[in-house]
Amino acid sequence: MSKSKARSRKRARNPGRANARFEASIETVDPELDLAVLSIVGGDLPYLPLGDSDAATQGDAVRVYGFPFGRQVEVGKENVPDIVPRVSASSGSLSAMRTDDSGGAAYLQTSATVNPGNSGGPMVDEDGYVVGVVRLKLRDADGIGFAIPVNAVKDFLTFNGYEQLLPVERLRLGSEQELVGKGVAIRLPETLEDVSPTRLRAFSDRAEAAIRFTSDRVVSPWPLSQLEQALLSGGTFGTFQASAQRRASDSNQGGQEDLILGRARGTDVAGAENASMEYLLLGAGVETLIVRYEGSADAVAFNRSVLLESLRSVRVAPLLSAPIAAALVPDQLSWVRRPLPEPSAPSIVIPDRWEEEVSAPFACRGLPPWGSALSMSPPGDFTVSLRSGWWPGSTNLAAAASARACSELAGAVGEASYAYTLDWLGVRYVVEGLFIEGIEGGGTLQLEFVATEQKHAFVRDAARAWMSHNR
Repeated sequence: MSKSKARSRKRARNPGRANARFEASIETVDPELDLAVLSIVGGDLPYLPLGDSDAATQGDAVRVYGFPFGRQVEVGKENVPDIVPRVSASSGSLSAMRTDDSGGAAYLQTSATVNPGNSGGPMVDEDGYVVGVVRLKLRDADGIGFAIPVNAVKDFLTFNGYEQLLPVERLRLGSEQELVGKGVAIRLPETLEDVSPTRLRAFSDRAEAAIRFTSDRVVSPWPLSQLEQALLSGGTFGTFQASAQRRASDSNQGGQEDLILGRARGTDVAGAENASMEYLLLGAGVETLIVRYEGSADAVAFNRSVLLESLRSVRVAPLLSAPIAAALVPDQLSWVRRPLPEPSAPSIVIPDRWEEEVSAPFACRGLPPWGSALSMSPPGDFTVSLRSGWWPGSTNLAAAASARACSELAGAVGEASYAYTLDWLGVRYVVEGLFIEGIEGGGTLQLEFVATEQKHAFVRDAARAWMSHNR
């Protein structure tokens, strides 16, 4: 009978106990599935982490472990009645997915050698994750063995109340949702939701989640393959650094590089080496959406089919729908006053009917975090933005010194202003800013405008008029 063993939550490695013998008691049995839960007394025991059989594909490399023919394989020993034989391993591939009468996944067929005694042993993928539990082989046939999908084992454990023993939370996919104002529709796992206040980025709460969701929208002349390398090298879109990567077979459908679906192993934000990422790069005209799930390698492998289905569900609509192509005349703009988000923050003058979001100016060296922030972009062009940040009076910022913390180059509107350029993803941006002390209500206000080099001249006069309105 195949057996799914209860195991320690710690992914231990204890080779010295590899041949130890334990008395087991039967907790639960399902004769139809040919599965059982066995209980043993012990701690710090080695175990194999569970993968996701729904994510396995035909042709995947697999290995089968077990005790074919039991003690008979110890042919080099004369006295074997009480010996614990060493585990045998057989390599092969995943030949096919066999379904039941209702179309559900029933067995994983493998070309790895399976014999009597392999039943109950694990079938693992090339990363060492269990994708099946070996059950049987075709009589008088070599290279045709079958394993119960590990997701059926998960269902069995959940049904019998053992889900809490698993060290990883099992995710389930929710219904499609529109990320409001972001031009993105996606089926997120039920426990994750977007908490980002900005239009160009979405992310889930990262406080306790084993898997984190993030999405970025960018404009870049780079091909998707170059953006992919920026994603995986760390620093541009986060701190994940890949050590190995693979692409899915449905990347770049139709011969066009408008979609890349991949996975990577590497180091995560906390410096843990055993981290994984499932990611999607999706082209939408001149815009690219970069969506990914990051977490511990065990958590990602356990839920990979859910994460893949979520990534494949992504639909994106362009946000760069009306790019600025002519100068914005200050006198033709309508100006309104808006309070900054925090209750104690002052109000500022902004262009009427521009897109507003809680987003701050670029960080400058040595300056503390803002007490409140707000940014605005003209409708249909997020490559242009007016950004504001405010510090309360207790922060005691000096305007001119703060400007030099942002750039040694003074701007065009006085000693408390600054200017510089930056290159990001193949696009050059011009940044101009101004610090204002002693504003109404107290504190220091930072005003900054950002535009691509091509659009800077179109926006410059309107941006400087905005600064003047708030002086």
